[in-house]
Amino acid sequence: YRDAMRNPPVATPLHVFDSCPTSDGAGAILVTSKESDIEISGVGHAVDGSRIFDRYYIDHLEATRWAARKAYKQAGILHPRDLSGLILEQHDAFGPLFLLNLVDLGIFTHPEAMKAIEKGTLDRDGEIPTNISGGLKDLHALGGTGLIKIIEACRQLRGEAPPGLQVKKPKVAICHSIGGPGNNIAVTVLDKVGNRRYRHHFRRWQPEPLPHNNEPYKPVLPQGILEVSTTVYPQVGSPQGAYAIAVVNCGGKRILAAPAHDNVQRAWGEEVKISTVARGAFNRYVYE
Repeated sequence: YRDAMRNPPVATPLHVFDSCPTSDGAGAILVTSKESDIEISGVGHAVDGSRIFDRYYIDHLEATRWAARKAYKQAGILHPRDLSGLILEQHDAFGPLFLLNLVDLGIFTHPEAMKAIEKGTLDRDGEIPTNISGGLKDLHALGGTGLIKIIEACRQLRGEAPPGLQVKKPKVAICHSIGGPGNNIAVTVLDKVGNRRYRHHFRRWQPEPLPHNNEPYKPVLPQGILEVSTTVYPQVGSPQGAYAIAVVNCGGKRILAAPAHDNVQRAWGEEVKISTVARGAFNRYVYE
């Protein structure tokens, strides 16, 4: 992992090994009204804008929260964390997504998710086994990933997973899939037939308030604090064409902004001036 030649940077601090490989593969499921051992209890789908610069929240995937809300309502789930025998198959295409998805799906708060990873809560023998199939670092077949997640969950629910991966007594699965730049999200809830629980069909799971951008419609101030930045390498490992992008806190509203010119040198925590420049049909925030 620390070998710069084998694991060059993609967008600091992420490297090649933090990103899933594009795999060859496909998935297929058969949905029937006939008697089966697994039922689809809930399905949710939501979309967001394709341009990340235009989103209100840049540190979470809002579409995941809305897709989960729809799926949980159909399945009668009020608190997903309270489900007995829960397994989770989530879309962890990049390292940070594993953590963010746990929060956006309502399983944990951000501090709880960090502790759960450290304590082994998400391991095969943990409280909520997550991505026991290996996740997208193991297989990311573009276009088929969502179905493959459901297939892996069905194998677990039926007790057909490989011996070293089989979870003990799984009863319900939450499957999560992302399309595009986090703007096309699907969440599916699967139950083993006979998995009885009180289903809150008349109450709805409410996502926890997002920790940032609590006033998304608040106008962007002409100045802010540069909180964090990254260097993106279009040609992996090569400085050619590399560019910087930063998160700037403008009075509580966080935005993505680029340096106004190549000579801008700012440290994290410094105050910067914000302006907009035209980029084709869109405006883009820049700082200096």
